[in-house]
Amino acid sequence: LFGKDTLDPLFLPIDDHQIFRKWGGQSGFRTSLRKGGWWVGGKISGYTISDQWGQNERNIRLSADLEGKLGIGSNKLALVVDQTRFQDLIPEPPDGGVGELWHVVWLNDRMRFQLRRWEMAAGFQLVVPRTDEVSKPELFPHIEGALPSLNHKHRVFMGITGDVERVSFDDVTRLNPFLTPNPQLKNTINRAEVFSGARGQLGAGLHYRFRASARRLDDALFILNRVDSFNRMQPVYDAATEWSVSGGLEQVWGRSWKFSSNFDYTRPKPDSLEQPWMTPTLKSTTAVQWSPTEKLTIRAEWAYLNGIFVSQVADSLGFTYRQLSDFHNINLHLTYQHRKGFDFFLRCGNLASVHYFRWFGYPTFGTQLLGGVRRTL
Repeated sequence: LFGKDTLDPLFLPIDDHQIFRKWGGQSGFRTSLRKGGWWVGGKISGYTISDQWGQNERNIRLSADLEGKLGIGSNKLALVVDQTRFQDLIPEPPDGGVGELWHVVWLNDRMRFQLRRWEMAAGFQLVVPRTDEVSKPELFPHIEGALPSLNHKHRVFMGITGDVERVSFDDVTRLNPFLTPNPQLKNTINRAEVFSGARGQLGAGLHYRFRASARRLDDALFILNRVDSFNRMQPVYDAATEWSVSGGLEQVWGRSWKFSSNFDYTRPKPDSLEQPWMTPTLKSTTAVQWSPTEKLTIRAEWAYLNGIFVSQVADSLGFTYRQLSDFHNINLHLTYQHRKGFDFFLRCGNLASVHYFRWFGYPTFGTQLLGGVRRTL
């Protein structure tokens, strides 16, 4: 960590760092049925994560799906059961401190069919979250239509949907590893989302995509900084209306060169909070990839991020928040495939050694080098 060439005073207590231990795995199957071209599949996955404060979380997730033709269209029915148990610090006895038992069931159904030129998908999602034996089922409709062009090079789509977004201890620690102990966990409800966009091909090897959406959220997750004497942070929740626009371009030249550029502009407006704390407004990534041989791939990447608001103690002018400076990263990735399922990789992060804050009070590393071997069985 660095402390020079920054305008912000750093408060980094000795040993104020997070250590997480995580184990997990998954297994599944997919097979066809004898009649009518139907497919059935199943999957089981799970993980356990713990930190140095004795907090831990155990999760098991079961899913099953049935997919195949139904009349003139196709249908997919999926059932997912997610159960998570979080162990917090309060109370302290060994047999106590078990946090809320999250038991969430998703039942999804999607029917796909043709309506004149429109390709339609209609269905529903039934979500049953349970916390401390309290259940409140949520039902969301899903309607989506896509209109392909006559030459099938372009595709316009629009629709409406909703969902319950799972928020676990694992989710918040991956989002921000500097949380205060015993964080509050709430699922975010995407009450209603309206979206539209287009994707297609502009020329030889040139593809584009664009999507705009507006959604209404209950218990949207934000991160509030500086909540205790150790400068740690905590998750906070608020109802919010979120507008977002995203898009991208990808150009491929033969088998050797690829160029891609993507952006994501998101602007949540919380009902009660002063700002959407720690939520980037604009994220953008541009990359060039070169494969001089079939085994060697080199990728150079430039990433840009801005629009992060953090809280601060009110000054003489009455300001209680500020916006962090914009920042960018330049990364380099090299991958060599020795043989199928056996790769060597090398990653050089933050090549320009830019000094910036993604989380206020915790500056990023300078130039980083990471190498290793990846084996796929």
